[in-house]
Amino acid sequence: MQHNTMNKAIKAVQHARQKHPDFAPGLEHALCIAQEEMGEIAKAINDNKGWDEIEAEIYDTIAVLFRIAEKDYLKAAPIKGGNNNGSTFEK
Repeated sequence: MQHNTMNKAIKAVQHARQKHPDFAPGLEHALCIAQEEMGEIAKAINDNKGWDEIEAEIYDTIAVLFRIAEKDYLKAAPIKGGNNNGSTFEK
């Protein structure tokens, strides 16, 4: 992996945490956010956007995936009637 790629990923995660400190109130919600970000990459490609915009969407997606891997969803405010232990449903 190129050093610059990792630096861009780290910056994307830092930016995302500043912009959205309450990431997602559960793992399912976090997965939905990741899927939405993947759709943004596809839209940028399908709309023939330039590489800079496509790359920005890629790093937004990477940031979401890192936040899932680092369990940021456990730090968010819980959903009313749910929990943050990986499910919006009581277990």
